[in-house]
Amino acid sequence: MKYTKIIAALVLAGVFAFSPALLAAEKKGKKKPESAERAKGKGNPMLEKLGLSAEQKKAFVALQKETGEKRKEAGKDRDAQKAVNAEFEGKLKEILSEEQMATFKKLQAEARKGKGGDKKGKGKK
Repeated sequence: MKYTKIIAALVLAGVFAFSPALLAAEKKGKKKPESAERAKGKGNPMLEKLGLSAEQKKAFVALQKETGEKRKEAGKDRDAQKAVNAEFEGKLKEILSEEQMATFKKLQAEARKGKGGDKKGKGKK
């Protein structure tokens, strides 16, 4: 009986000791596109779904990069973030057609819904 408990404890310790290593190895197998590829718009499913021309892709990726930098500068200032988002949307309307813009809004809403970001007005209870 005594040995059974010791063996069970050792087995559990071994499982818990190796599980973080196994998870890390799994994550290494799932690589994101390299930053150079992302800079060209490769690996971005939204670009594919919008059906952008090469010129539009180039402008869209440049706008995303510019906006990302501005968001970092804005930090956690909500007003600054809103201003950056409004500027992004205004410039995006110049790049996309009306149909593409509608598709973009739809994809954006779906992404927010999936992340739980569409919870306006639902405060903590």
